[in-house]
Amino acid sequence: MFSGSTKDRERLQKSFGKHLKKVLDKKGIKPVELAKNSFIDEPHISALIHGRMNPTLYKLSVICKALEMSFEEFFEGFEE
Repeated sequence: MFSGSTKDRERLQKSFGKHLKKVLDKKGIKPVELAKNSFIDEPHISALIHGRMNPTLYKLSVICKALEMSFEEFFEGFEE
């Protein structure tokens, strides 16, 4: 459970980044390919993967669409 503190936010960002990387690896997609297919610039994708940025709901939607996954499929196995 997250309290909303900076520490919790950073931990969640890191968890999201690890999960995104795991999904990309599982699908055999490189971050540069995701950037190209999602029209999200490569530095932004890198920041998400390295836990330096939170995705907006819109960006998450675009990422899922580029990966041809639903939100449910994308978050399957996500661990905080």
